[in-house]
Amino acid sequence: MPSDLERSVFQTVCWFSIFDYPLTVFELWKWMWMPARTYALADVYGVLSGSAWLQDRLAEHDGHFALARGPAVAELVRGRREKHVDAVRKYAKLKRSLSWFAHIPGIEGVAAVNTLAWFHTR
Repeated sequence: MPSDLERSVFQTVCWFSIFDYPLTVFELWKWMWMPARTYALADVYGVLSGSAWLQDRLAEHDGHFALARGPAVAELVRGRREKHVDAVRKYAKLKRSLSWFAHIPGIEGVAAVNTLAWFHTR
């Protein structure tokens, strides 16, 4: 039976796999799904390297983790990097547009949301 930390790490990877978003160890720790208690980053590193239960279920490529039975992790990492480059381009476009938005009465703020906020655009 998996520990709470193993289960939380696995559930976090499952959630982000819906979006084809492989996670780094830091991201796993930062966005951990419903852990019973607070864990240190070192705990997450330890469970990823030492848990046979997780090693059967997760795959790693270039510091990113995804489900072992899903699309190839290398392909997901490549896709994540391509989407990041696209999001940087879109942020630059948004930043150029902000000076125009500043002149429109009634606008109090502009926000980047959804996939742009995650640097995961297409």
